[in-house]
Amino acid sequence: MTAFELKEFGEKHFNEALDLAEYAFQNKFTPEERKKKNELAKYGTHYGVFYEEQLAARLFLLELNIQLFDQQIKMGGISTVATYPEFRRNGLVKKLLHHSLVEMKKKGIFVSYLHPFSIPFYRKFGWELFANYIHYTLGKSQFPSRESLKGSIRRSTIEDLDIRKVYQEYVSNHPGNLIRDHIWWAKRLQSKWENHEVAISYDESKRPSGYLIYKIKDNGMKVEELIYLNEDSRIDLFSFMSQHDSMLEEITFKRPHTDEMAPLLPDPRVQQEIHPFFMARIVDVVGFLELYPFKGTIPKEKALYFHIEDPFCEWNDGYFSLHHENEKVHITKISQEQVSNNDVITISINDLTLLLFGCQTLSQLHNRRKLRASKEQLSILQTLLPELTKPEFIDFF
Repeated sequence: MTAFELKEFGEKHFNEALDLAEYAFQNKFTPEERKKKNELAKYGTHYGVFYEEQLAARLFLLELNIQLFDQQIKMGGISTVATYPEFRRNGLVKKLLHHSLVEMKKKGIFVSYLHPFSIPFYRKFGWELFANYIHYTLGKSQFPSRESLKGSIRRSTIEDLDIRKVYQEYVSNHPGNLIRDHIWWAKRLQSKWENHEVAISYDESKRPSGYLIYKIKDNGMKVEELIYLNEDSRIDLFSFMSQHDSMLEEITFKRPHTDEMAPLLPDPRVQQEIHPFFMARIVDVVGFLELYPFKGTIPKEKALYFHIEDPFCEWNDGYFSLHHENEKVHITKISQEQVSNNDVITISINDLTLLLFGCQTLSQLHNRRKLRASKEQLSILQTLLPELTKPEFIDFF
């Protein structure tokens, strides 16, 4: 059998890649949709596995930025992973994932996100679920209360720059989210929402403080994105939704699981569906820990030892020492012989991601036997971990 060849590919194979995506995801793109997708394809890196010059499997890697720990961090977004059925069970996706992680590490990308077709599948390779959303369906009798506006509402279009201002401020206080650049707004979102309605809320000083992106069809309002910076903005946007009551029988919207909305509605017993959404993984443990906002210091006579289990990324798999020097935490990969098993914190890359992202606490992971450690090592680590706002993610790729 001819060997498979993994390589980066460009525009020459874009239509072939779209054919594979159509087959794998059971979508049929119109000529206009193919044109738009081929244009978006220029803003990323494509890896494929070829068999006799035929594209057998593919992966799209986006180099993006997220807001995390009050700073901008590079993130590698993995998208459109697909294989033709006749080539499945050959480990092609595994090869593509590993190759993409190697390339991310070379580029100084410490974190990767993806939207899974199968959570158990990607868990095997180190990604872990970190962001869910709740989808709300409100019947007519459950619409939000109509209240006097705290500020004002202006209907607009997706091109309105006030939307970007609101989103940018929102992201600064909601970690984990994508930092949307001009290309993301102009090439992705404006095209995606070009036929949608937009409503922007303003506070009493005329400052933009929230927005709705929505579509009304068949007596229903489907809200694609709901963003607000404060409670007054939320009240005004909810009131705006309810002002459509003569036109609507139903309103649907979604919010991150970290922002539960039902208690704020007149009838909290609305239909709510929790959707597991995005997974994350630490790509490079040393690089990630070096930018992590540790608090406090490790005692001079002590060190913190990790045994990180990451068989898929050999550079992360093994033992690490953390110590303070010149008021900074330094991370060094060491051999097993340099540390006693009684003095080490053992944790998988999946659970380390949850811990350092602030999705799970140290005590939660320890109680659930997701990490093993001595009381002394747990005590040292606990003094170093900052209190973090749980992350969320509202974009899609």
